[in-house]
Amino acid sequence: MPLLRVDLLTLLDNCKHVLAFLQNLDIDVLGIPDHILNQCCEVIITKSKNTVIIPRAIFESSQNRLLPKMFELKTRLYTCIPRDLATARSLAKLSGVYTIALRADTVRLIDENEINLLTQVKVRKFIEVHLYSFIELLKHEDKRISLERLLHFLGETIERALRRDVPVIVSSASPRLDQTLHPNQMDVLLFLLGFTKRERRMMLEVYPMELLSTWREWR
Repeated sequence: MPLLRVDLLTLLDNCKHVLAFLQNLDIDVLGIPDHILNQCCEVIITKSKNTVIIPRAIFESSQNRLLPKMFELKTRLYTCIPRDLATARSLAKLSGVYTIALRADTVRLIDENEINLLTQVKVRKFIEVHLYSFIELLKHEDKRISLERLLHFLGETIERALRRDVPVIVSSASPRLDQTLHPNQMDVLLFLLGFTKRERRMMLEVYPMELLSTWREWR
């Protein structure tokens, strides 16, 4: 049985790029920013007969405002970016269905204590890896950042979450058409990080579909 090809978060910022992506790549489930869907909904729906389109949005969480309003959470699937450790801890405990973004700038916030909190909640919380933020560091060398150490933290965090049955999903989160990853490419990157076939399938197919099911039921 063929695997589902799922990318729950692309950050393509115009209709032409989204349409080109849909026309050139074979994909089953695709997350698109909600403002792009509003701009060209009919065209996208027409061109994506074989693709399920999910409205996505990003929210930068802080102690001043941790989450979007409830009606916003129910109309689009949010990924929340914690700006500090206290915010990450709070996001692990709140009600509602959203993902907690694991990016190059938040990887140190999703630590062992955060994973422990995520195992204690009644409604499952999902960690969403934004791969593009890590790939960007390959192109722009920054002596202040050790890429090797950062990737070590990423792999260690994912392994810790999977061991504790905290669901992890992997999205490309690419804002540019020429750098948007196909799920097959994401699979290769996870393989290079040392994850087994079963673990990769969980992150690229099983957990994303669980997230969508949980979100739809909660709405």
